[in-house]
Amino acid sequence: MIGARRAIRSGWFLLAQSSLLSIGLVGPAPSAVGGEPQTSRDLADLTLAELLNVEVVSASNRAERLGEAPATVIVIDRAEIQARGYRSLLELLDDLPGMDVMFSLGDTQYRNYWRGYRYTIGAPFLLMLDGVIFNHLYFNEADVLIAFPLANIDRVEIVYGPASSIYGPNAFMGVINVLTRNGLAEDGLSLSADVSAGSSASRIADAGLRSRKGDVQVSVSARWDDGRLDDRANEDFEWMKSSYYSRPDLWGGFAGDSRFGGGWKSPWTHQGVDVRVSWRETEFGLQRFVLNSGNGYVYPADRVQVRAPWIEPDLSVFLRHDQRWNERVTTRSLLRYRTSGVDRNSYFIEGYNDETGQRWLDFSYWQAQNSSWSFFQDFYYNPSESISVTGGAKYEGKDLQKAYDLPTGPALPPAQIDIATYPFPFPPSEDRNYGNRIRTGDTGGYAQVTVKMAERSTLYLGGRVDHSTKYGTSPALRLGYVQGIGDFTFKTLYGEAWQEPVPRLLYGGWKGSGSDPDLKPERSRTIELSIGRAKGASSHLLSVYHARSRDVLLNFTGGARNFGRRHVTGLDYHFQARIPTGRLKQLRLWSYYSFITGDGDELYDQQNDRYLEAEIGNLATHKLHLGLTAVINSRVAASVRGRYIGERNTVPTNPIPKVDGYVTLDGNVEIHLHPTLAISIVGKNLFDTKYFLPGLREADSGDTPGYFDQNGVWNGSRGWYNSLMPQPGRSLSILLRVER
Repeated sequence: MIGARRAIRSGWFLLAQSSLLSIGLVGPAPSAVGGEPQTSRDLADLTLAELLNVEVVSASNRAERLGEAPATVIVIDRAEIQARGYRSLLELLDDLPGMDVMFSLGDTQYRNYWRGYRYTIGAPFLLMLDGVIFNHLYFNEADVLIAFPLANIDRVEIVYGPASSIYGPNAFMGVINVLTRNGLAEDGLSLSADVSAGSSASRIADAGLRSRKGDVQVSVSARWDDGRLDDRANEDFEWMKSSYYSRPDLWGGFAGDSRFGGGWKSPWTHQGVDVRVSWRETEFGLQRFVLNSGNGYVYPADRVQVRAPWIEPDLSVFLRHDQRWNERVTTRSLLRYRTSGVDRNSYFIEGYNDETGQRWLDFSYWQAQNSSWSFFQDFYYNPSESISVTGGAKYEGKDLQKAYDLPTGPALPPAQIDIATYPFPFPPSEDRNYGNRIRTGDTGGYAQVTVKMAERSTLYLGGRVDHSTKYGTSPALRLGYVQGIGDFTFKTLYGEAWQEPVPRLLYGGWKGSGSDPDLKPERSRTIELSIGRAKGASSHLLSVYHARSRDVLLNFTGGARNFGRRHVTGLDYHFQARIPTGRLKQLRLWSYYSFITGDGDELYDQQNDRYLEAEIGNLATHKLHLGLTAVINSRVAASVRGRYIGERNTVPTNPIPKVDGYVTLDGNVEIHLHPTLAISIVGKNLFDTKYFLPGLREADSGDTPGYFDQNGVWNGSRGWYNSLMPQPGRSLSILLRVER
């Protein structure tokens, strides 16, 4: 902790010297849903005033100007992704306002507590790829983001605030929509490819190929990402020390076999393929993503062996057709089949004490198979120049797993675990047990009316109704008013949303965590006010919001419960500027500051029939993101990104009450050796700051060293989830990019 404080002081001083400011820059929409396609231009070519006129498509599921959209929207385009040196889209989340991101990089890749919404399983936002939802069918998590190929990405649109009135359930705090590049304007072939290698044995290959012949266009992109987590910081937290994993008195024969134990090692291999074939206005798409990780920073060393692979495959096949009926009416139809789950070769090695204090070990395989069919029909109607209507309907049928398929070997004391004789179970059969499944049907319809009352005055009114065979009927409403006056833009927004309990919480209980099929959806209402100004070489945006939720799901050792209400108040300030300089071709500065209140949970005291105030936990009250991109000349560009994350109070179940704040700095230098060839040197955590993030879920391990008492009873970690997660130190990578 002392080292983290020193890093904060020294890092803050260096950041102040560098005057690093940053904002999420905005790029144009490559294809306007419900409107005419645009010609893509790099964000750097636009003036700050032009940025407000750029079209985005994710706020209302149709093309509209950024400055007029009924939401706060940040857009990071392809050029900015490359300039910042991101090696996966997961890194983008660490540079956005209003987000507390917990990188666990194990069977759970991360948690994003967007605008104060702390959760245990599931994500409070929708992750989409070209408007197609990719949240996991069993966990509702957005971990697959880490496997999206970067090669064909045009931009990422991040929409803040509830969007259930457009997209239905689970758009609770926002939407992240990853948009790929349009096809080629003329017949020909285009290639983009990156290869990189660096610290932690990291190796990444990411490539995309686009081709056009007449009306037929083909796009193929793929990604392969392999490495292992940095373990240099593990000794700074008790329950990630490598020595625990290699103790025979804790792990028996598992400790001596490098396949299962013997030390801390958490490798990963993530793969992604995205294939598109289009003919005129019809597109066929196939995506296949596979996440394969060890257990990362999630579990204490005396409870779970870290090397066990956790594999989540995801397959999506869709057919989409756009039809322009006349100058006023356009429709879009989407038919999709999808599977996502947990692969049968995922396994778990755990250790625990029974009621008498006897320690036991066992080996288990885990499988969850889920699939869905869905149909979406959207329409875009423009009865006049001042009125537009967006609407649509959907049906989705899901075939979901209840409890995991979970064959388990016998529980034995450590002294009786011999790898040569232990009766390992067989992986579960791929045949589905229809007594362990549930089929659900979800239907929904929405409409949003946009009324342009004057040149810079726009009113929005939208609503949606969804019906689930599991949860019944759920309405959602959106109201918005946008007014431009001179250099200023004012937005007044109101939105409602609802969040489904995920199938894992409903049915997937096991001895470490229960389940409850009677859980209810969470519901929220959010009011947001924002004021923005773009003039000359700088722009500002201040957004203030208040969100209230009810039937909040909180997770305990025995399972999740609808336990209370939550209210969160916060603000985000965005700033960007372009600094004139005679020596550099271009100098761009960007900055975000976020503030969020700490007290927000109201837990219901059933015995006394009252609500008790409680702190949400794991949220940093103050966060500052700063960055600078310098285009030195036509061949060389450099970017630095700094972040200050303030002190966090933890959740009540965490024995460590506070987590220190920290400062980190990342950098990237890009050199164009040839018009088609560039090399980048990417550095992360350049200060080599030692810092921690709060653990997941109950985070109840504590940090007291373990020991065997005089009766031979193991006294170890207090619970199943690490209280702290030490983060990687300094890393360097070299990236080679080819584009032609």
